[in-house]
Amino acid sequence: MPGIDPGFGAGRGPRTWRRAVGKAGPRDYAEALLQIAIVLISVAIVAEQVCLVYVGGGLGIIGAILMINGYLLLVELPLLS
Repeated sequence: MPGIDPGFGAGRGPRTWRRAVGKAGPRDYAEALLQIAIVLISVAIVAEQVCLVYVGGGLGIIGAILMINGYLLLVELPLLS
């Protein structure tokens, strides 16, 4: 029907849909790691625990790498799919 938007992916092939779905997995894990890193570093500031800063920083770096990979799809990670 004219005037009705059939939604996301209309007129696009299955390859576009698979690419969009493929981005969801690693980005979700990256978001979770970044949030955990923020919480750990915040707790480290209050509790004055230096080891939590290192753990939170490491998780933040891993989360940032996963976020970049999830956006650009440079490497397929089978464990995160």
